[in-house]
Amino acid sequence: MSQIVVPDLVVPDVTPPDVRDFLIQVCGLPASEIAPDQRLLQDLGVDGDDAVGLFLEFETWFGGDLTPLYDHWRQHFNGEGYSLADGARLFVGALPILLAAVLTASWAGLPEWAGISMGFAGLWVWIGPLKSWPWRRPPPLIPITVGNLVQAADSGDWPLAYSTSPAKRA
Repeated sequence: MSQIVVPDLVVPDVTPPDVRDFLIQVCGLPASEIAPDQRLLQDLGVDGDDAVGLFLEFETWFGGDLTPLYDHWRQHFNGEGYSLADGARLFVGALPILLAAVLTASWAGLPEWAGISMGFAGLWVWIGPLKSWPWRRPPPLIPITVGNLVQAADSGDWPLAYSTSPAKRA
């Protein structure tokens, strides 16, 4: 049987039945999609609240210490939805955009509805960059594979080692 090398451990190229059953039951994944090299976020679409639920359930099924993962969570997964800070940025940005659009429309002799429409179009443009505020891309996410889950289930410890303190993502 061929082997896939995953950091510090060797994992067989077939996912053990207990981890496979866990992913089928908790994530609703078809067995054909589950392989040790599959990445949870990038390949299987597990992110945000789904990832939180997956790892809480993982602890229930397999036990172990996932503290290093939780300490570095934002290096692996995106957040869910918009934060309060994003809402504040939207509000601060929305007022001048709406006001400018309404004033421009009235100055140009356009009806009020045209100014409001232009304001909402401006808001649409404003909302886009909020997730990467202030117009920069967050660092790339570190993938977690099914093989990493197999390692964690077998050893009882989180298998990935981190060389830095937990990073904040935009």
